[in-house]
Amino acid sequence: MPFVRANERSMPPDTIINDIKQRTAEGYQEVVLTGTKVGAYNSSGMDLKGLLERILDETTIPRIRLSSVQPQEISQRLIKLWKDKRLCPHFHLSLQSGSASVLARMNRRYRPVDYQKVIKLIRSEVPLVAITTDVIVGFPGETDKELRKVWSSASGLVLPASTSSHTRYALARQQQKWGTQSRTKQKRSVPKKCWR
Repeated sequence: MPFVRANERSMPPDTIINDIKQRTAEGYQEVVLTGTKVGAYNSSGMDLKGLLERILDETTIPRIRLSSVQPQEISQRLIKLWKDKRLCPHFHLSLQSGSASVLARMNRRYRPVDYQKVIKLIRSEVPLVAITTDVIVGFPGETDKELRKVWSSASGLVLPASTSSHTRYALARQQQKWGTQSRTKQKRSVPKKCWR
């Protein structure tokens, strides 16, 4: 995806804050800051930490949640904001692959070791945090060795996936059986022994 995305644009903070105030007046209890690269937010020099500080200071919305962020977008100074209970103790932290070589081919700007460091940082500052992620298996050209790295990295992080019907995890497994377009274009499929 990073190869086809356009350059990021950040909405001005005043626009965001006014929108949150409007939603609060309408009775909303939670807002989600979302975008393709939320952690890279930058509007006239204001980064994500600055935006969150303004939202916390200038609005009364009870809950604020971030959508997906990448490991290189997380810093200790950002995580310290989670002392405010209005920030939901949930991070969707994009892993994609536990293999450094696959991540490089995906044009990701982090390595599995970076991901693990960020997980430790988040858990040290937000002890009851919920961390979710995405993992892609069967990336075109992925070798058996790379797949094993994906599996060992994801398993070692204790990021549970639900196999309940109609969850994204269960549906993704079902798509492997149905023969989706992405599956048919791969040179190899994910071995059944890797399914749980």
